[in-house]
Amino acid sequence: MTNSTVSPRVPFFTVVGLAALVMFGAFVNRYVLQSSAAQSKVVVEFAPATGTLNDSPFRIVLKPENATEKISAADIALTVQNGTIASWLPCKPLEDGKTPQIKPLIETIGASPRYSCVVLEKDENLVSGLVLSGTVQCTGSGPVTITVDTQKSQVSGPVEGTLYTF
Repeated sequence: MTNSTVSPRVPFFTVVGLAALVMFGAFVNRYVLQSSAAQSKVVVEFAPATGTLNDSPFRIVLKPENATEKISAADIALTVQNGTIASWLPCKPLEDGKTPQIKPLIETIGASPRYSCVVLEKDENLVSGLVLSGTVQCTGSGPVTITVDTQKSQVSGPVEGTLYTF
């Protein structure tokens, strides 16, 4: 039988190896797996915020928190309680008098509607906000509640790099 002892170097190198592995994992997570787009906040405003809609369309205004930033596209998923989205109106710029070319991409109606549009302009001609409009129908006796599903929705800025979060 041999008497073997553990060298004091083995625990030291084990700890150093584990530390290196953790640092490598953190590096990969931060620089390789994450999106390279810058993220900013977008403000969502409903109009009317409360009250009776009747047959009037509701409006959702999307604009960057920083007024100098621009929007190039929006993909908005909604959840509607006690009602449904009956129709969508064309997406418009927030600025009056501005007439950029805006193309709708997806228009679904119902209790889980989705609307997407893209601004087909160069960076300097992008809009400072988008207005999405639609009509809503009541399906119950309670008030209609419309909420933006922030997990499924996205608003983006110029191609070189701004992704907005809610």
